[in-house]
Amino acid sequence: ALPVIDRAIALDPRSVRVHDYLRWQCSAQLNLGHYDQAIAACEKGLALDDDWFTYLLLLGAYAEKGDMAKAVATKIDLLKRKPDVSIARLKSGLPFFANPLYQQQREAHLYAGLRKIGIPEQ
Repeated sequence: ALPVIDRAIALDPRSVRVHDYLRWQCSAQLNLGHYDQAIAACEKGLALDDDWFTYLLLLGAYAEKGDMAKAVATKIDLLKRKPDVSIARLKSGLPFFANPLYQQQREAHLYAGLRKIGIPEQ
């Protein structure tokens, strides 16, 4: 996915969809455990669009990287936008990502980070 996303951004860097591409890039990098790259993509995306899901991904990346000060600040920003967020809701909202490897990566990198910073299970 990453080369395709990079190509889309390179072909039209002013597209209204660039923030989506950056969120997807952040998600892919986070799933791979590349926290610095995930953080960079999320931060660029948030500069273009104030999307709650990008805050969620950024929160997971900061927590997994161990940058708890930034994770706490990002958690506050996330909860302002999505106060009812929970891991169970996230899992139930993405049934089309049923690939077992994807689910393992999500558990190991996103959900683990969210748990570390206190996002509720339910």
